[in-house]
Amino acid sequence: MKKFSIITEHSETPNPEWLSIEYQIVDLVAKDRDFMVLMNADNEQDYMQTCFNQATDQTEGSYCLEVRIPTDNGFRHYQAFTDDAFKVIDEFSRFYKSKPLDTSWYRDITAEFNG
Repeated sequence: MKKFSIITEHSETPNPEWLSIEYQIVDLVAKDRDFMVLMNADNEQDYMQTCFNQATDQTEGSYCLEVRIPTDNGFRHYQAFTDDAFKVIDEFSRFYKSKPLDTSWYRDITAEFNG
């Protein structure tokens, strides 16, 4: 199993248990945090992140979810929006357990990083 770290604007937690990750996601709303990243401790190009967007002009969904997946030629970076906190938790669970992600509902935004 991969080793992970949780990164927020206030802290970094190495080797988190799943319940700690789930708590951090829920905590985004409860404590008005900006973001949460679950990063593979051995590969900084392998991570999932989310933020809770409270902007009044946000129309795509309250949660912005992004995932960067390493490839042989670098990485692919995907982004999705949802209002469903359970969907965010489910996606993080799949990432944490190294299960394949269904990227069909994500937008591929890799080009934004290949500037």
